[in-house]
Amino acid sequence: MRKLRDSDGQPSPWQDFLQFPFDPSIKKWLAWLDPKRLDAFFAEFEQQVVVTETKDHYDIIVNLPGVKNPEDITATLQGQVIHLKRQVQRETRVDRDHSTISSFYYHHFERAVHLEKAVRWRDRTITCTSGRWQLRLPKKN
Repeated sequence: MRKLRDSDGQPSPWQDFLQFPFDPSIKKWLAWLDPKRLDAFFAEFEQQVVVTETKDHYDIIVNLPGVKNPEDITATLQGQVIHLKRQVQRETRVDRDHSTISSFYYHHFERAVHLEKAVRWRDRTITCTSGRWQLRLPKKN
């Protein structure tokens, strides 16, 4: 079997995981797992929050479908840790003849980002476009 490589040319950890001698019933269940798909899934997951630092500020960018307004994500500061949180709950009901069809949607997003340097929280700016939320935090002098 060919060893898969991640974007840095290193062997994919999923390849070794899937080679483990699992019980046959578990191995059958795991058969649908494709190491390339797992690598792509986790790479995308890591890219949900991107933190960049310049000499005078931090930019924290959250890429999350459904985010449209700055208020869609709650950001709080505790010490030098930024806590980001979003929770969505929706319910739809359709009444038909003698029955009701209900669908529920729940989504929870939460991340903590540690910053190396202190920031001026009061001077923060938050911008948002469809699916992209950005927090700019000036550093303290």
